[in-house]
Amino acid sequence: MLSRNLSLSVQFSGLQTTASKLLGLVPTLLGKTSTSEVVDMYIDDLPTPHLVSAELDRWKHKFANVADKPNSVEQALKACDEMISPTSSFN
Repeated sequence: MLSRNLSLSVQFSGLQTTASKLLGLVPTLLGKTSTSEVVDMYIDDLPTPHLVSAELDRWKHKFANVADKPNSVEQALKACDEMISPTSSFN
């Protein structure tokens, strides 16, 4: 079991671990993972880091009653609205 865990930690370390944590921002996965560690990692790169918490709340609210939520990173990026998420918009 130890060698299996070691193998997984080697295989899924660094960038892959960070990317997997960012999946928590995909609307179908919201609330299932914590994004605070990733936000803290990129805090110096964000134009308005003090707005991240409010933007995450608006992001969750935007999809709260949506039946057909984006379920991939690509769909989530397309759904990201610069008006409600200026810090995290990529459009």
